[in-house]
Amino acid sequence: MQQTFILAATFVGVAFLSSQPALAGTYSAAQINMRAGPSTHYPSIGILPEGVSLQVFGCTNGYRWCDVEAHGRRGWVSAAYIDVDYDARRIRVPVYAHQAQEPIVPTVSFDINTYWSGHYTDYDFYRDMDSWGDFDWEADAPPPGWDPDW
Repeated sequence: MQQTFILAATFVGVAFLSSQPALAGTYSAAQINMRAGPSTHYPSIGILPEGVSLQVFGCTNGYRWCDVEAHGRRGWVSAAYIDVDYDARRIRVPVYAHQAQEPIVPTVSFDINTYWSGHYTDYDFYRDMDSWGDFDWEADAPPPGWDPDW
């Protein structure tokens, strides 16, 4: 049975990449989908309400998508809709990544076999992993209206 849910409350994280620091002080900038991979092509696993605290473990090259955790579940959220506390204000992850003095947002990659086997074995879409794995997520375009200079 597919487990789709509305995500709310606080978020607790367990590092997927234990050698990388998690990004703290992050929030959803709008009501957004959490997805099973770094693209709108992948299935939604829930909806994050606007303003909810997020645990971010890293973002794809170019800061288009970030790997996050919510209620013990992992998923991917468009970086264009994640705010970070920085210099007494909230800014979007792509802007933060370019302004921060240190590389605080780790770059991560996505391997569907490893990621889905670690997080989605009890979801209906897991049995169709082979058909989802054919998608080139790195070629996925940024969301409409995305501006890296926010």
